[in-house]
Amino acid sequence: MGGPALHTQVTDSILMIRPANFSCNQQTMIDNTFQEPKKQSTQAHAQALREFDTFVSLLRSHRINVHVRTDTPDPVKPDAVFPSNWVSFHPEGVVLYPQRHENRRKERRIDIVQDFKMPGKKLIDFSIYEEEEMYLEGTGSVVLDKVNRKAYANISPRTHITLVKKFCTEMKFEPIVFSAKYNDIPIYHTDVLMSVGAEFAIICLESISSKSERTFVLRSLEQDRKEVIEISIDQCSRMLGNCLQVRNSSNQLFIVMSEQARNALTSDMCQRLSKHGTILSSDLTTIETLGGGSARCMIAEIF
Repeated sequence: MGGPALHTQVTDSILMIRPANFSCNQQTMIDNTFQEPKKQSTQAHAQALREFDTFVSLLRSHRINVHVRTDTPDPVKPDAVFPSNWVSFHPEGVVLYPQRHENRRKERRIDIVQDFKMPGKKLIDFSIYEEEEMYLEGTGSVVLDKVNRKAYANISPRTHITLVKKFCTEMKFEPIVFSAKYNDIPIYHTDVLMSVGAEFAIICLESISSKSERTFVLRSLEQDRKEVIEISIDQCSRMLGNCLQVRNSSNQLFIVMSEQARNALTSDMCQRLSKHGTILSSDLTTIETLGGGSARCMIAEIF
C-alpha cells in the first residue's frame, strides 16, 4: 500500500503528554486488570518520566514528528500519559470522548485541542454522555481502519455500544463490534488486544469467546487484505496488541511498541511484522505495570 491510502492510515505526527503526577490510578483499577498496584513505589513518577523521555527520544531519532505537551500539575491526573483515550484528530476535525472514571475526565484540555484543530474543521464532543453514564474512550475503545472505514470495538464498561454506533454515524465508519475477555473479565480497551496497520492487523482472537464473533472479525480483516498476525492471551497481557504503525517524514514505516511487547514476539511473528516496518521498542515497565497501558495508549495520532 502506498500513496494516499498509506497517508490515510498511518500518521507521521503524534501527540504525547509528559506526565506531572504519574501513579497507579486507584479509580481505574476496578476495570483494568492489567494494572499491578502492588508495584507502586515512591519512585514511580520519576521512573515513568525517564521511560517517557527515552521513548520520545527514540521516536525523534527516527525522524518521527512528536509533539510533546506537559501535563498540568493541578488537578492531579495519574493517567495523563495516555492522551489517546480522550482525544483523536482526523482530517474532518477533532473528537473528544467521555471517560468512565472521574479523574480521567480532567485530562481533557481545550488548549491542546486548539493547538491542533485546523480552522473551519469541526469539534465533536461526546463527553456530554458522561452524564448518562455512557463511555467511549477514544482510540482505546475504537481501533480504526481509516482506509476501509471500519471501527473495531470490544464492548466493555468503558466502551458503550450506543456510542460506538454514534461515533460511526458521525465519522462514517462501519462498526465491527465484539466481546473479548481476559480472565473472564471484559478487556477494558480494544487497543489492548488488537492493532490495525496499513496492510496488517495484530489481534488476540483467543480473547473473543464467541466463535461467530471471532469468525466475523477475522473475515472483516481478511476481506480488506490485511495480513492477520494472531497473538495469544499471554502475549496480549504483555501488551503486544498495544502497538502502532507510524511513519516518518520520508515515509519510512515503523511499528512502535514496548520492550515487554517486543520480547513477547516469536521469531516468526517478528519476521512477519518487520515486513510492515522497522520495529521500535522502548522500556515502559513502570507505565505498563502501574498504568495498565502501553506504547499505543501513549500516542494520539494527528491527521
